[in-house]
Amino acid sequence: MIVWNLGCILLEILLQSHKFSTKEAKNKIKDKPFTFKGFGLNERVWKDFSPEVEEVLQNMLMYDPKKRMPLSVLFGH
Repeated sequence: MIVWNLGCILLEILLQSHKFSTKEAKNKIKDKPFTFKGFGLNERVWKDFSPEVEEVLQNMLMYDPKKRMPLSVLFGH
């Protein structure tokens, strides 16, 4: 749960706005991985972020907690 929460916080810091509650976000990515484009963010917003940022968020906002990036790996980024 900690990694999920940190992913939510990181996304909101990057976007400088509150985009979702945790429950809403889980519903959006329940069946597919997080992507900036797939999350409904317009191109003007997400094109400024590197593929690595999107990859880290994909691994942090994984619906299945067992598949989420462990904190030890996250701190290595």
